[in-house]
Amino acid sequence: MELRFALCYVLVYGITKSSTQTTEEMTESTTGWNANTHSYNSSIEGPASLIAPSLIKQHFIPEYLKKLLVDEHNIARSIVKPTATNMKKISWDNELENVAQRYSTNCLFSHNPSARHSRFSVGENIYITTSPAVNEKFMTEAVTLWDAEKIDYTYATQYCIPNRMCGHYTQVVWADSFRVGCGVSRCSNVNVRGKIWALATVLICNYGPAGNYRNTFPFKEGRSCSDCHQTDTCVNNLCTNQARDSLKPPSKYKFEL
Repeated sequence: MELRFALCYVLVYGITKSSTQTTEEMTESTTGWNANTHSYNSSIEGPASLIAPSLIKQHFIPEYLKKLLVDEHNIARSIVKPTATNMKKISWDNELENVAQRYSTNCLFSHNPSARHSRFSVGENIYITTSPAVNEKFMTEAVTLWDAEKIDYTYATQYCIPNRMCGHYTQVVWADSFRVGCGVSRCSNVNVRGKIWALATVLICNYGPAGNYRNTFPFKEGRSCSDCHQTDTCVNNLCTNQARDSLKPPSKYKFEL
């Protein structure tokens, strides 16, 4: 049986902030978006604390899968309900990728307390599965799972149904997060909520600037692109800017975009 699970987090200079749950609630909860529908039949018997995580292989994400991850994020961002006035197009970030890839080799289903970027704060989503394939289906399923949490989230009240997770979704569609970078590793075992998953694949996606600030809407409601920066153009309901979307934006855009 293939098992899947997800975890979300944001680290802002050592302070955890969430619009839906505290860090403690996220790490102690046993009922994520899909947790109720999966058993742990492939788990290793014995105390989880005595079984150390172990790396089998790093999967360096090829360019076509990086593009797919970016595209899947932008599709989710372009179809938000209500429509967003300020939703930025998201693009790949090599520095975030490096942070995510290094951390994925730890084979941990817990968040990176040391995630840092040279330009902005870092948010993080984690996806784990027992499927060994790192392909289009794997990447699409991860983002689809995160985006599917919107069914439990009410925009008007910033309310997430109790004992459900919405933070992956709100990070995916956080308007001011315009960079993403991800890393993947295959592990012999991973401790997931006290259960050991044998032969698990861990996907880490880091976001910048981080989202999920408490008491803050993930985006502004209104006509699509009506509140984009004056240098932006509107493409597929997303605020698009060539300078911002390039790998190395000009320094003058560092703080204004």
